[in-house]
Amino acid sequence: MFALEREHLTPVSAYDTAVSDTSVPYHVRKDNTVLFRSNRYSVPKGTYSPGLQVRLKITGTTLTITDLDSLIVYAKHTLSTGRGELIKLNHTDRELNKTLTELLIIVRSHFTDQESIDTFIERIRSEKPRYIRDQMGLMRKVCEHPDLGAFAKTALEYCIKNHLYT
Repeated sequence: MFALEREHLTPVSAYDTAVSDTSVPYHVRKDNTVLFRSNRYSVPKGTYSPGLQVRLKITGTTLTITDLDSLIVYAKHTLSTGRGELIKLNHTDRELNKTLTELLIIVRSHFTDQESIDTFIERIRSEKPRYIRDQMGLMRKVCEHPDLGAFAKTALEYCIKNHLYT
């Protein structure tokens, strides 16, 4: 039977170059990575949700990870030639050019109710001290965003009322 079917078979290497954008979707893992060719490529923190699938597109030496449906770009990486590597995103959103004290002063300046913002900051500092810089950087971005800045006071009140210190 195999001898009869052999003439209709196509070599596997021909399929490798025929992969299109409609190829197999890839799952985002719990550690916010996508496994591709024995390497893990990171996506931004918080991207993972159960069952989330993404599309990978290779252009030259660049790997682009996009949403399967909306094609929103999650990350771009240089393709790794090795195996078993973790290719991370650069964390350009971290406020490393300012001291934590400067960052806290900037965030506090966006709020008129200093007692509430001080309570909020102290709770983050006591419950999750490791993430205080990232939390303040995010708060600063929200406060300075043209569309979201007006909602910062309401968000702060909601968080304190519901004991959400993150």
